[in-house]
Amino acid sequence: MSSLRKPSAWVRHVPTRSTPTLSGVPGSTLPGPTLPGPTLPGPPLPALPEFVSTVPITFPVTDLPVPLSEPHRLVSSRAKRLLDVLGAFLLLGFLVMTLPLLALAIKLDSRGPVFHIQQRVGLHGAVFTMYKLRSMTCGAEADGQACWTYRGDPRVTRLGRLLRASHLDELPQALNIIRGEMSLVGPRPERPEIVLDLRQQLAAFDLRHTVRPGLTGQAQIKHCYTSSLGDWHGKLAHDLDYIRMGTLRTDLQIILGTLAHLVRLKGL
Repeated sequence: MSSLRKPSAWVRHVPTRSTPTLSGVPGSTLPGPTLPGPTLPGPPLPALPEFVSTVPITFPVTDLPVPLSEPHRLVSSRAKRLLDVLGAFLLLGFLVMTLPLLALAIKLDSRGPVFHIQQRVGLHGAVFTMYKLRSMTCGAEADGQACWTYRGDPRVTRLGRLLRASHLDELPQALNIIRGEMSLVGPRPERPEIVLDLRQQLAAFDLRHTVRPGLTGQAQIKHCYTSSLGDWHGKLAHDLDYIRMGTLRTDLQIILGTLAHLVRLKGL
């Protein structure tokens, strides 16, 4: 239960000029199995112990029950992967049954494709293709600039509000889980453009990429919807708390908490 406690103010804002310089070979990623796909441009990441020692972190590392330099072993255990695969096949079955109705509703509601495809940053900084049901108008980012979605965003369609509130738009990510690019539970993956910005503004941001990103996560049930840099301070604290303390029991608790959110339609 300790992993679901409210984290203290662990994460502090780091101005761009104070961003630590990371050494290494351009284009390299964190050690360990790397998923297929290009890696993020920008400062390469050294091995985790070196990285942790060069990034200012405001919470007492010596008080942690497990080292911050490596994820909790159960977060990447075989039991977690088994839970991921079983859960993903259940979600995929539900998607297959509901897709004809959902696709028709999306087409009738607004012009555009049924599916929305985006590039996201995953394990060890590898970029992968993430799938969603479209919930925004076509040309929502006509200028090509990645933008945060916020509550009341006019780009979200009428049906899209319901899809987001029920999180039905996330169902296609069951494919990402089966492919090993995502997990049922973990930090939510962000777009490369946003990651490049956040890694310059928030200390230890890249530690989120030491585990697979999740369909849901501790931050999704314990923190507000993230639509600004200010919101990211609390979200990152929850993500790091999960990475340090996450267990299979924690995953089950987060999944149950997510189901409770779905019943109350607490999505965007």
